[in-house]
Parts: sequence; structure tokens; C-alpha cells
Amino acid sequence: MSNHPSQAIPEGTVTVLFTDLVESTRLNQSMGDDAARAIGSQVEQMARRVVAANRGVLIKEMGDGLMAAFASARRAVAAAREIQVEMGRLHRGGLDSAVQMRIGLHTGEVISEEGDIHGETVIIAKRIEGLAPAGGILASETVYGVLGTAREELVEQGAAALKGIDAEWRLYLVPVPDDEPHEAALADNAPTPYIGRAAEREQLRTMLEAAVEGRGSMALIGGPAGMGKSRLARETAALAERLGVSVLIGHCVDMESPPPYQPIIDHLEQAARAASADGFRATLGVNAPEVAKLLPSLRQRYDDIPPSPELTPEQERRYMLHGVGEFIERAASNQPILLTFEDLHWADESTVLLLRHLSKHLSSMRVMILGTYRDDELELGRPLTTSIGPLVRDGGAIDLHPRLLSKEEVAAVIAARSSLDAPPELVDLMFAETQGNPYFVEELFRHLRESGRLFDNEGQWKSGFEIGETEVPQGVRLLITQRLERLNPEHRRALASAAVIGRAFAFGDLAGVIGGDEDDLFDALEAAERAHLIEELPADHDARYLFVHEQIRQTLVGELSLARRQRVHLRVADALEATGSGSIVDIAHHLLSAGPSAPSKRTVAALVSAAQANIESLAFEDALRHMDNAARLVDDDGQLELSRMQAGALRGAGRVNDALAVLDAELKRTIDGDAINTLRLQRVQLLNDQFRATEGLADIESLLAVAAETDDPDLELAAQLAKGRAHYILSLDKASHAEQSRDAYEAAYEVAKRRGDKENMARALLPTTWFTDYWEGYEPIAAANAAEAVQLAEELGDEDLLLDAQSAGMHRAGIAIDRKASEALLERLEARRDPVKLNAHCFWMMWQYMSLGLFEESIAACDRGIALADLIGTHPVQYGSIKAISLTEMGRFDEVAAAIDQEVTDDDHPFGQAMASLARSVYLTRVAAWEPAAAAIVDTIDRATSLSRVWMQKWARSLLAIVEANLRAADKSSALPDPAPVPAADSRFGRGRAGLTAAEVALIEGRPADCVAAAEPQAGRTHDTATLNLVRALDLIARAHLDLGEMGAAAETATQGLALAESMNLGSVAWRLRLVRSIALGEPTDEAAAEFRVLADRITEPELRWWFDRQPLAPH
Repeated sequence: MSNHPSQAIPEGTVTVLFTDLVESTRLNQSMGDDAARAIGSQVEQMARRVVAANRGVLIKEMGDGLMAAFASARRAVAAAREIQVEMGRLHRGGLDSAVQMRIGLHTGEVISEEGDIHGETVIIAKRIEGLAPAGGILASETVYGVLGTAREELVEQGAAALKGIDAEWRLYLVPVPDDEPHEAALADNAPTPYIGRAAEREQLRTMLEAAVEGRGSMALIGGPAGMGKSRLARETAALAERLGVSVLIGHCVDMESPPPYQPIIDHLEQAARAASADGFRATLGVNAPEVAKLLPSLRQRYDDIPPSPELTPEQERRYMLHGVGEFIERAASNQPILLTFEDLHWADESTVLLLRHLSKHLSSMRVMILGTYRDDELELGRPLTTSIGPLVRDGGAIDLHPRLLSKEEVAAVIAARSSLDAPPELVDLMFAETQGNPYFVEELFRHLRESGRLFDNEGQWKSGFEIGETEVPQGVRLLITQRLERLNPEHRRALASAAVIGRAFAFGDLAGVIGGDEDDLFDALEAAERAHLIEELPADHDARYLFVHEQIRQTLVGELSLARRQRVHLRVADALEATGSGSIVDIAHHLLSAGPSAPSKRTVAALVSAAQANIESLAFEDALRHMDNAARLVDDDGQLELSRMQAGALRGAGRVNDALAVLDAELKRTIDGDAINTLRLQRVQLLNDQFRATEGLADIESLLAVAAETDDPDLELAAQLAKGRAHYILSLDKASHAEQSRDAYEAAYEVAKRRGDKENMARALLPTTWFTDYWEGYEPIAAANAAEAVQLAEELGDEDLLLDAQSAGMHRAGIAIDRKASEALLERLEARRDPVKLNAHCFWMMWQYMSLGLFEESIAACDRGIALADLIGTHPVQYGSIKAISLTEMGRFDEVAAAIDQEVTDDDHPFGQAMASLARSVYLTRVAAWEPAAAAIVDTIDRATSLSRVWMQKWARSLLAIVEANLRAADKSSALPDPAPVPAADSRFGRGRAGLTAAEVALIEGRPADCVAAAEPQAGRTHDTATLNLVRALDLIARAHLDLGEMGAAAETATQGLALAESMNLGSVAWRLRLVRSIALGEPTDEAAAEFRVLADRITEPELRWWFDRQPLAPH
């Protein structure tokens, strides 16, 4: 709306006023659209009237606010105050007190144009309005400077950064007068207008706005109790709602063993309640199984959630964290999200672990995380204590520590709560007593007012006010105690029982603890609400309440004797069990806190059940705390199962050595033979899973000996399978173990066959398909074993086993030859979302794609395999090397080194070292760096030989034959070992590659006719697996025809090969085929030369560039 026509916009320096109606959406919710519009119109007319009365010009109305300009800063301030006074009158007339006006003021030069004003002054005024508290007025330092003596009323708020404005701005709060007597002061349960913290609020606003745009982040607010951390979080949440952000609030609880993931469970429950059933299920998407780990009730709500994949404990937790993160990201793509985590100093290990995971991914999400914590309670052993550094350093979290209120800000609080200017001596007294702690300031003010020390009968400050008359209690707990003393004894006892339940409690649970008449209990709770001790929370069913501050709850609990407190804890546990409203973790906490009041067997059973529930939700550290507590109470009969659970949880938490120590200790303690066998098998399984197979061999032999002595086929089968796996793991570095692995699996197969155990027959057959790596003649046996495993799986109708068997059947020869079947299997694995099986299939798909010349697909499979390996915590051996080879074939030479760096090459992974050496050898050969290639290939052969990798040896020897031939042709072979023989053809290595090597050596040695003869059989093959070899064959044949002077044949062959090379992005060969065709046709070679130069420019090492420029046919 433009300005009033009878008023001119002031020129030169003006004061700009912005207003905005906060919580206006509440009007629609509480009153309906028509009534809300009427109220909005009333507020708008009032603001326009006040602006005009103070000689301001209404520039325009914007949504729920307006912009006005004043020639006088004094009149602008007066108008702002009058607007807030009028808002107070509207509240007294029935307007929802949550609907408030905020106002911002700034003075400066503006540009006037067509009834509007522009410029930095307008922008700054709007930014200041955004920082103003609800019901408050915030002015810039410029306004403060031009007010003259009137400035003394303003309260400095400190410096703030304004979005889009370079310099920091010092801001001032303008006190709002009240035209009513003292009765119009804020009620006890009304929040004080927010005072101070302007810099922090602006920083949080900036982070919120960035999150809305897809650049999420995390902020932590630390400080002692009462510093206003939660209030700052609530102010941020209110701002988020105004920005259209979904706000989800979660609380950590003060318990010895708090429920795992409690804040995120709070978030999930709120999100589920807010959405429709179908909408929430759609948001869960494929991550429903992982989210259901945290919120098992989802499986009752949705019967289509598939089971979780079977993973090791540590893999399962990594997968769950990833899935929850994906779910949050998907939810935020629909609407930005603010996740608040209150009281993180009480957070359990699992919650902190989830925070650390999310923090690494927030930068690309529409999510802001806001956490509060008491920095004076970060004791050693609390999970957050050791995680703040990583959250800030690695996760980019901002760690805010709001300062105490200044004396001026304390005066502003007193003025806000009393609607009167505070006497200086009262300000001095309260500041000295509270040191500016916001909560203590408000509690002290409430105490002084309620004790009649502040106001006379007219609602004005008492005359002759003296500090000594106040008799200020020492400490806020004494203040709270004095407030509690105003309750009658029955009400206070009820509230003490509620305090034992926790900061938040349900009416039904409290009623179960206390018993008696429910009306009496309602009376007690209503009295506590009136005393501003508790507040009612929104709830779907049973009424729920929250202590307004943790200090109140702790004061109540502290008043109880130990014996009484333990009895109340026991009654709470009984009530939670009876009503079914409490989780087993809550019940275990109260039974443990009940001490000797609760039977030890009942407490142990609850602690073990709580630990099991924690393990199921992958909260291993929390489970361990329950088991540590149970260990102090358990009898000998329960110790074995408890130790096994502890070992499993320790493994899940990544504490493998501690898990082994628990098993070792239990083995020394127990004398029961079956228990000893069970513990040894668990230890062997753990060692095998950690690739520490050597350490478990003694246990395996002991188990086999016991099985033989006792004729126990179950034990023999388990031990043979464990032995087969252990020796296969060892064979990866020492090939001599392969034979023992094979023999163990064959023995396991025979035991299973005698017992008619088809599943374990198949499980014993499947690993044998890997032995083709060690013995050239093993291929027929592997093929038969894979086929039998498929048949057994089909007979059993076991889908998981069938997938494993079909995968083994495809891959037994090292490279899958049936692309369609492999991709169909991939689709089935995708549907099952099993990251372990997906990772294994990606491994083979990258080989298959590379062999077919589908290099982009091979690279994508490598990248996905690396991501899946990270997801489940395994080492991505081979992926980086195969990616490097694919990049080499495409001619993307500048990306090869980075891909090789992705290989796992530490001393614990000699096979990874060999793969990296092979990838380097292929690269050096393709860039024609013959001497460096020779050294790299010899290193590859040595490594492959020590590992008994037959296929790798043959690949490397094929490369060496080509390199040696080139060096001999250049007379540079004197330093080389004896010439490498061209590898013989066999199905494992590939007949195509062996034939092509012989052809290339013949061409280099000047025998083009022999080259054609060796290459033509490969060129004549038509099935898919020959595609890459077909291009290489055509390249060699075309060059041989060129050497023979057969230009027509050379051009025809080169044209055919070039079309295939271009379709495959085979850059390392395409330039040469184009060159041969141009030469054969007598055409210019400029295009081929340009392609060659592009490839050459991608070689960053000068020495290798030198070699590349000097290869045969290199255009100059």
C-alpha cells in the first residue's frame, strides 16, 4: 500500500520503522479465518492510526506488518512504544497473548521513488525487526545516537551481525511503558520479552535461512543451568516456524542409563503424529527397516516394512545410522526441518553417535540441528564430553556460549515483569545476587514480589526501598523451596513422586504411583501449575506434564530421604509395568534406583531385557551400561548368558579386544562342557569376522577334538565351517592355506549330507567357487558345486541362499559372462537392500562392465562399491584399482592417480597393494612408458606370485611381453629380466587376451602377417564378452594391414574398430584407429592428432609425457 496522499515522504535522514505480527497463524487456528482477519484488520488500523498520530508516513503494508518513515527519531520511538501499548490493550481485551508485535527501528539516508523508499537504511531496519523479541522494540545504534537525553531509557543489547550487512551493529532495547497500574504487569506464567543475545539470535537466524536453502548445519548452546539456553532454543524454534520450517523437539533425560536415541525417538513420534499414515510411510521409503530399529511401533503401524538384512552388529549399526540420515534428508526435501536436542549433557552414547553421523552430512541437507547442554556438567565419562571437539572440528558445529545478563539487561527484565522502571538499588541487589543468570533473576524477582518486598498497595515501588529489607535467600534452590512451601503437604508429596518419575510425566503413571482419588491429584497438579512449577504438555491421550525447570525437579527429589526415594522408585516401576506405558529401559532404571527395595532377580531380569532392547536398536554402549549394572547383582546361573551378551555388545561397539577378554574370562570361570564349546565357537566367529583367523585356529582344533570324542555332528559341522572360513581368510595372504580351507569345506559338506542338512550342504559348497583363484583345473569342480548349491536352495525355497548360490555360479570364473542375468540379480538385491550382498555383486559387476568395455558403468559400480564398503565398515579392496584401469582405457589419464589412491594399500592388505601395482602397470603400458612400466609389472608379478594369484600373474606377464617387445624394438632391453613368455590361453585368464598379446608382440617385432593370423580369431568372435577384445583385435589388424601396405583392408578394419571404440569411450585406442584410417585413405590426420594431444595433456608427469609422445604412430 502506498503512503497517504496528503503526506509527503520525509527527505534526507529519516527513521524507518518495521512491524511484524508474531504467531499470527495462531489466530487462524484458534479463532478461524474470518475472526482472524477481523483481528488482523483491527491491529492494522491501530498501527496506521498510531503512525499518523506521530507524524509518520505509512510507506506500505506487508503481510502481517508495515513499514513507516519518520522525520524525527523521537517520534518514531514514541510510535513504536504506543503500538506496543495498544497491543497490550488488545491482549487484555481477549487477544491470544501469544500473538505479539515486534518492531525494529533504524535511522539513515533513504532513496524515495514513486511512493516507496529504498536503500541500505531500509534493509537494516528490516533486519533489526527480525531480531526484535516478541512484544519488544529493537533500535540501532544510530537511533540511539540521535535521541539525545531520551537515549538513557534504552538498554544496550550488545553487537549483532546483520545478514547481508558487513559491519556489526550495536542494538538497543526500547522499554515499553504501560498505561495500566501494576496489575497489568506480566503474569507469573507469561514469558518475559526476550532480552539480550542479539548476536546469537542473528547467527542462528542466518543458519536457519541457510538450512531452508539446502545448506544445513549444527549449533550447540552451552552454559550453566539457568543461562537461558532453552529459551534461546525456543526463540529459534519460533523463528523457524515463521520461516516455514518443521520444528521437532527432543529431550535427553537424567538417568544412570538413559533410553538410547531418546531425542530422535521424540522427533520421530512428533513427525509421525503430524503426518497422515500414508504420507509418513512414503517419507520412510526404503529406510523404514532402519528407522523401525529406533521406533519398533512402526512395524505395528505398517505391515509392509520388510525385515532388516542380516549383518554383523557393527555393520548393522553403520547401516542404521545411514538409513536414518537418508530418511531425515528425504523428509527435509519436502519441508525444511529444525531438530532440537535439549539437555545433551545427559545424552546417551548412541544419541551422540547419531549426532556425529548426521553432522558430516548436514551441509547438503535442509536440516538444522540445535542442541543445548550444561557445560559445567560435562564430566569425564559423559558421551558428549569427548564429542564436542569432533562435532565442531569434523562436523562443522557452532558452539555458542551466551553470556550472563549485564546490569542494564537485568534492569530491563525487572521493567518487563513489573511494567515500571526499576530502582537502581534493586537492580544492584539483584545483579549482585544472581550475577546476571536469567533464570535466577526471574526466580529472585518472583520471590521478592510474592513476599511483599517490592510494591505498595498502589502497585508502585515501595518508598524508602532498602537492600537490607529484602532478606534475599541464598541460592536458587532455597528460592524454589520457599515456593514449594506454599503448596499444602499433600500436593507437595504428589509433586515429589512426579519428580521421581522424571522431568516429564504422565498423569496415569503418577496416579498409579500415588493411588487415591484422582480429583485430589488433579487439584495438586493444578496448584503446581498456578505456582509455575509445572506446565501441561500437548498429548494425544493421557495428560502429560513437564517441570518448568530441572532445578525444581532436583529440589523435590533432593528433599526425599534415600529410603523413601527408593520406595517411590519401586512404586514407579510397578505402575509402569501395570499400565504398560513405560519402556523396559524406564522400568529397569527405576528398579535399579530402588536399590534393596526391589528383588535383585527382578532387577537383573529387567536390566537384561533393557540391554537386549538396546542391542536390537543397535545402542550397544547403552546395553553395556545395563549389563554392567546387572553383573553386580546376577547369580552364577545367569553369568554365562550375560557374558555372551556383553561380548556381542562390545563387538557391536567396536571394542573387539574387550569382547574377547570377556569371553576369555568366562572360559576360565565356567566348567560346563557345552558352555565352553559355545564360548569357543563365539570367539572363533568373532576372530574370523575381524580377519584375525590365526588366533582362532587353536579353538577350532579343540572343538573338532571334542566333536570326535563325543560323536557330536552339530559341533563338528560348526567347527569345520569355521575352519574352512579361517583358512580361506589366511589364504588371501598365504596361498598354502587354500588346501586346508577346501578340505574343511568338503568335510563340512559330508557331515551335512549325512544328516540331510541341505542348507549347510549348500553353505559348504558356495565358498569352494573361489578356489579357481588358486588352481587352474578347479573350474569344473567349482561349476558343479555352484550348480548343486542352486539346486539345494531351490529345493529348500530359501531366497537368501538362492541369491548367494546364483551369484556364486555367475562369478566362479572371475568375470560374469551373463550381463542380463547379473543385472536381474542386481535388481533383486536392490529390492532386498542387503548392503553386504549388494557390495559383493557390485564387486563382480565392475569386472564384468570393464570386460565389456562399459567403462562408465564399471566406474559407477566401483564408486558404489566404495560407498557400500564404507557403509558397512569393510575395506574396499580392488575397487580403486579397477576404477583406475577403466579410467585408463577411456583415456582419462589425469584421474588415474586419484583412483589408485582409493585402493586399500596398508600393510594389512597385501592383495590391495598388488592390485594397486597392477593398475599402475596397466596405466604405464597404455601411455607407452615402457621402462617405468617394466619395473611396475615386475613388482606386480612378484606380489601376485607371493599371493598365488594365477590370473593376476598372467595379466601382468601379458603386459610384460608387450613392454619387452617394445623395449627390444627400441634396443632398451638390456636391463630387463629374461623375456616373458606370452601366457598360454585358458578359460580363467581369457583366450582372447592371450591371443591378442601374441598378435601385438608379432606386430611390434615386424611380423604383421603373424599379427593378423593371431588376432583374426578374436575379431571373428561375436558374443558380448568379446566386445573389448574385439576392438583391440581390430586395432591390431588395421595396423598390420597398414604395415603390409593393404590400405583398403586397413581403412575398412579401422573404420569398424573406430565405431566400436567411440561407442565405448575407449579413448586410449580411438585416436590410433582414426589415425590409421586417415593414413590408409590418404586423408589429413589433424583430427587424430588433436585427439592425441588431448590425451597427452592429461598426463601430468613429464617423464611419462615424454614416453607417450614417442610411441609408434604418435602424430607430431
